[in-house]
Amino acid sequence: MTDFQYKTLRCEWQIRFVDVDQYGVEEGTYKRIPFPTREEALAHLPEVAEESPYVKGRWHPKGYDSTYSIAKVSYHEVEV
Repeated sequence: MTDFQYKTLRCEWQIRFVDVDQYGVEEGTYKRIPFPTREEALAHLPEVAEESPYVKGRWHPKGYDSTYSIAKVSYHEVEV
């Protein structure tokens, strides 16, 4: 058991800006904004993203251009 290590994790909700392909498969996260609660993240979402006029519940970063990019709120455990 020499490989055992303690890890300290911080639990947080994040607004993540994710690149997706034409089918919606995630290709990579390029920006994260952490929050302590889900409610705070959802309240801040309209400040950094705008809802798609075509798909209800799909958010795009403000200044959205022709690239495939979405904003989503999700829970993560981050190693400290």
